[in-house]
Amino acid sequence: MLGTHSIANAVLKSGSVERLIHISTSEVYGTATKDVMDEEHPLMPMSPYASAKVGADRLIYSYGITYDIPAVITCPFNNYGPRQHLEKVVPRFYFLSSRWNHLLFMETD
Repeated sequence: MLGTHSIANAVLKSGSVERLIHISTSEVYGTATKDVMDEEHPLMPMSPYASAKVGADRLIYSYGITYDIPAVITCPFNNYGPRQHLEKVVPRFYFLSSRWNHLLFMETD
């Protein structure tokens, strides 16, 4: 949160920033309460990390409202790219399929 606060203050003092883009995480929403999650989903962080991200998000939001800073907050879901950890589902499946040349999908009732 201190870093987010420092950046928000720097943007405020600068007066010449076209847009502040704050990248958060989908973890701020916690467990889905409905089939489709959108920006209206309640914030329900389930870990200290997610709770800190909610705090940083709300700080940026309040700077935007209070000081009219052009801030955008994004909460991306399921990103995939180079050097992503194998505990995430997409890189894990990609890694396994590249080693075994196939994946086995099982359907259950």
